[in-house]
Amino acid sequence: MVIKRGIHLIQKSEFLQNTILLIGGTTIAQILPFVFSPVISRLFTAEDFSVYGVFISIYAIMASVLNLRYDMAIMLPNETDKAKHLVLLCLLNSFFFTIFFSILIFFAGDYIVDVLNLQQIRKWLFLLPISALFLSVNNTLINWYNRNKAYKTISINRISRNSILTASNIGFGLAKTGNFGLIISQFISDGVATIYYLWMYFYKVMNQKISINIKAIKAVAKEFKDFPLFTLPTTFVDTVSLQIPILLITSFFTSGLSGSYFFAYRILAIPIALVGSAYAQTFFQRFVSFLQSNNTMGARKFLYQSWIILFSLIIVPAIVTILFGQPIFTFIFGAEWSESGKIASILIFYIMFSFISSPTSSTYIALRMQKYSLIFGIVVLTYRFSAYYIGYLFGDFYLALTILIICEIIEIIIYNGIVVFKLKSMDLKS
Repeated sequence: MVIKRGIHLIQKSEFLQNTILLIGGTTIAQILPFVFSPVISRLFTAEDFSVYGVFISIYAIMASVLNLRYDMAIMLPNETDKAKHLVLLCLLNSFFFTIFFSILIFFAGDYIVDVLNLQQIRKWLFLLPISALFLSVNNTLINWYNRNKAYKTISINRISRNSILTASNIGFGLAKTGNFGLIISQFISDGVATIYYLWMYFYKVMNQKISINIKAIKAVAKEFKDFPLFTLPTTFVDTVSLQIPILLITSFFTSGLSGSYFFAYRILAIPIALVGSAYAQTFFQRFVSFLQSNNTMGARKFLYQSWIILFSLIIVPAIVTILFGQPIFTFIFGAEWSESGKIASILIFYIMFSFISSPTSSTYIALRMQKYSLIFGIVVLTYRFSAYYIGYLFGDFYLALTILIICEIIEIIIYNGIVVFKLKSMDLKS
């Protein structure tokens, strides 16, 4: 009876259908790297994952600025043509800044490596701008397909991307290519995903006769200028603060420890990628629809329901990881990754709160509260650097990690509280 009622509820709710489709596609996409992680962990060392982690951190930071964050505005216009012009604006910006970064690396790459002490990736510098371009284009077109509820397209691309990544990891791992295998696997899978999205967009969408011109692109750039003014700095600071642990652990401690951290975070982040990000995408679309219909009370209740659902999904895995993280990692991934298990048993506290809060960041976009996000971003970057620096001064990585987790939880609670306060104040005004 309960199952029948659940099926009936899903059939009636487009939101639930879309969420299940995205989560289903994401589940299939993530299950391959997760299932084969015990194999991959035995083909590469912690030092290999350290270099790979540093490479990903840098190109993610570069990608965060390429399209000037106009991609986050694609969901907002009522007019389809405006959204299409925003997509073109993002693609043009991404291409232009990729050329800029390529020239910068060509002339100053060695100097940057020496100043930042990043000798590990010196020979992979030339791949960074193209990898960043792939990520930026993917982010742009995911927002387009999310706007148009093309969740099947998103799901298919995720499955293909991670299948290629997993197969490449295993193939290059068996060939004993070291960190090169991890980096080139990421490059290939991201490139294929980008080509697929671009082909689908220009073949399926842009073959229609619509009015597109430079004047129209300039118009949307001006209309949504608060995204490069506020969202771009916020995203950049957020991305730097998210990626900085790998860089700081490598600089302040050891490459082996940074590789163990990166591997632990990669495994624990699967729930966020598996459910949280998929839910956040469909959440954003529905949350915006509540606001467009001036139903702020509905938006607030929907936010509460989302937190409850995500909490119920993460609590049991979190408790298991806290209690048995180290033996689980040792048994599944091998003795070399025992340190990762120890890190995971602490890191899971942050992952749990981050998972529950995963839809909230999009509410700041929908409510046009980007300036608050920037303040939070600066605070987060400050305490993340401070936590690792304190650990460095005391020669204790786990002290740094504990300080970091406490700060993260406090920040997430305050971050969500501001959204609730904003929605309640909007209720009173209406």
